[in-house]
Amino acid sequence: MKNPPPPAGEDPHSGTEIPTTFFAHGAASESGAPFQERFTQSLCPVCLRTLPARLEQEGDAVLLRRICPEHGEYAETVWQGEPSLQAWQRRIPTPVEVRRETKHRYGCPRDCGRCPEHGQRACTVLFEITMRCNLRCPVCFAAAGFENPGAPAQEPFASLEELTEQLVWIREHAGPVVLQLSGGEPTLYPQLAELVRAGRALFPAVQLNTNGILLAERPELARELAEAGLSWVFLQCDGTNDAIHTALRGKPLLDKKLAAVDNCRAAGLSVVLVPTVARGVNDRDLGNLLRLALSRAPTVRGLHLQPMTASGRNTLPDSGPPLTLPETLRLLAEQSDGQILMEHATPPSCEHPRCSFHCRYTLSPAGRLAPLREAQFCRVALDDTVPAACCSAPEAKHVPQSPSPRTEVSAVPSVSRCRPAADTQDAAPPSGAADAPLRDKSAYSVDRAIDVILRCWQGPGKTAAPSEPVLGISVSDAAEAGHSVADSSASSSPRASLDAFDAFLAKARASTFSVTCMAFQDARTADLERLRQCCVHVFAPPDRLVPFCSYNLTALDGTPLHRDETRASAGGQKETPDKEEREKTGGPA
Repeated sequence: MKNPPPPAGEDPHSGTEIPTTFFAHGAASESGAPFQERFTQSLCPVCLRTLPARLEQEGDAVLLRRICPEHGEYAETVWQGEPSLQAWQRRIPTPVEVRRETKHRYGCPRDCGRCPEHGQRACTVLFEITMRCNLRCPVCFAAAGFENPGAPAQEPFASLEELTEQLVWIREHAGPVVLQLSGGEPTLYPQLAELVRAGRALFPAVQLNTNGILLAERPELARELAEAGLSWVFLQCDGTNDAIHTALRGKPLLDKKLAAVDNCRAAGLSVVLVPTVARGVNDRDLGNLLRLALSRAPTVRGLHLQPMTASGRNTLPDSGPPLTLPETLRLLAEQSDGQILMEHATPPSCEHPRCSFHCRYTLSPAGRLAPLREAQFCRVALDDTVPAACCSAPEAKHVPQSPSPRTEVSAVPSVSRCRPAADTQDAAPPSGAADAPLRDKSAYSVDRAIDVILRCWQGPGKTAAPSEPVLGISVSDAAEAGHSVADSSASSSPRASLDAFDAFLAKARASTFSVTCMAFQDARTADLERLRQCCVHVFAPPDRLVPFCSYNLTALDGTPLHRDETRASAGGQKETPDKEEREKTGGPA
């Protein structure tokens, strides 16, 4: 049964504002100052009712506490230990005026799509091309396989034409984002290479989220996807022994993961290892995962940790309370043989600061990590008006406005080469649209975040444009640092200089490695302040972009908030349940 809307007359979002400054959910103060309680909004994990909530400290933990009039009080730890919430700070960009797909009716998160309360545009859009899967993972947040009562066991594949039309809609509404092809298991789609080509014609990067089984079994698949322009592979890889894979995926898979990496290497595809981190299952294997990733560099470009959430098929996890962002960072640092230190991690500038951390490194010839300053990684400043960093940058004093007209999408892997017109941060709306988007500092932070994603995870074979800095090192920087772009004694021709510079770029790109973590929310940890700052959106057919954590919200009894609507629409069983309501309130049909 679908969760009911809030009672008539109750405003589920009254009294809550998106703050312009995040500091321990209180007023800004010196690091180490006492924690200040902060009021926000959350959900009842039983009925998903929107509730007033309070962030409060107990010992070294910060709890999110709320009281449901029907199901009583519920509190969950959302931050545990060092670095303290006081120290983990940055300024949240001013909320963005984004293009809206839905109107206000019931409030956040029921109006998701994006609604008038949302304060951030998309950096990444997840595109689920099938719900079929060749695994039945106990922890699948999508509950892939269409197991819901009344749903088909194997839904038909959408046509390439239909999916391409949806990609065009995403490009028009979200702009030049990173596109993630997901599912289900996307490699089951019979025309995947053609879909990748269609995606690369519209977006600066196309990422494949996969369990890697077919990449391991079919080496030609990796070659086909590389030739089609796939940017990189997000490879599900939970651990370095089969006991971990069996616990989280239902079967031993380590050999398949390693074979998938090998086949991607042979095809020239870069890989990011993506473990779901479960307390008591693989939280003590993070160091081994890091060493595995480094042993397969430069094919493996990074390690992206995702603490397990209670969503989809995994609504009542047996592994205890959620693993928080600082706990995950400490566990990794403790197991890294001194290569990763707590101070290497920085909060993001695109999503809310409690959502993720980022660490950037260079690799020594011996395969050891050395921290890379953000200014080195992606310096774009020509003066002090542009921040030296990107994913963890302070706000720019102003946003440079390009006088150039809208450009066509380019194959060059930089958002700057396929950005919408300078006065928009989403794609321009149709003529006469009421909600014309407005470009501001927050939009700039998203653009920089997209640039950083491309620089982190694209392989060295997919070079940036020669005019763009790589690792923050321009042509002149390289010469000053003693990295001569061309040996004038060897040749003075432009071609020789360009070849030498290309070799420098490839070497620089191949020597970088990223360690990142995204702490997704579930019904136990949902904080609507964080949700409204989300920049990872899911395309929900036929016409919505829903923040990732909202899209996957699942009550403890297994009832989803949004996925039942999408599946009903995709399966052709009935109209999307809220379609009539959205038509009444002026939203898209």
